[in-house]
Amino acid sequence: MVVGDIDLAAAKALVKAGLRGVNVSIDSPDPETHDLVRGVPGAFARSLEGLKHLRRARARGKLGVAINTVITRLNFRSLAELPKLALRVGARALRLMPVDEHTGVALRLGAPEIDEWNREIGPLLARRALLAGLMAHEDEAYPFGRGDEETRRSAAGSYALGLYE
Repeated sequence: MVVGDIDLAAAKALVKAGLRGVNVSIDSPDPETHDLVRGVPGAFARSLEGLKHLRRARARGKLGVAINTVITRLNFRSLAELPKLALRVGARALRLMPVDEHTGVALRLGAPEIDEWNREIGPLLARRALLAGLMAHEDEAYPFGRGDEETRRSAAGSYALGLYE
């Protein structure tokens, strides 16, 4: 089910049926970037609206929200701000996943971008996410690995140290 398609009645029905957790794809805290990555104008606003309905319908806060974010060349520079959005929408977890390069579009980060992530974006995102309780360990902010060998493998498509193989 697409979170953006959930109105208040649907949210109440889902919670009544026993829904206790939801994963929502948010690919940037910037609406235009998120919509570009998703390829759907208005997707960001619709996702936040659906989350608002789920928060209203939840039973005494017993609905866990996790944000799943696909890291691409289009969005990676905006993601340090993601923890702020996650807190605003009531998320309890933030999960980062490198793009799966099956589309034929060159969206995967190369070695220079991964290096930029590891030097600039990852540390800031890790600090913010850990302080907010959205990640349990700073390694979660480095899905490409950290050393030269891990970066080389990730740039070649062996994402997240092979965790998704």
